[in-house]
Amino acid sequence: MRYVAVVDGKAGAYGVRFADAPGCTAMGSTVDEALKNAAEALSEWIADELSSGRAPPRGWSIVEVRGAVTGQPE
Repeated sequence: MRYVAVVDGKAGAYGVRFADAPGCTAMGSTVDEALKNAAEALSEWIADELSSGRAPPRGWSIVEVRGAVTGQPE
């Protein structure tokens, strides 16, 4: 399963979220650190979904993520 990470921020403070994984976010002082933290956060988020008896949602396409982030569906 693949999830598209949305990275935002500026030097020293980056955030990552997954539009298709509600509440799953991460931060880091570099893009690489933020992405590493995001991978760990997503893994934990999926484990929580599974342990709660819920199947993780399918990963959205880049077009779906772009629409969710911009508020303008493609």
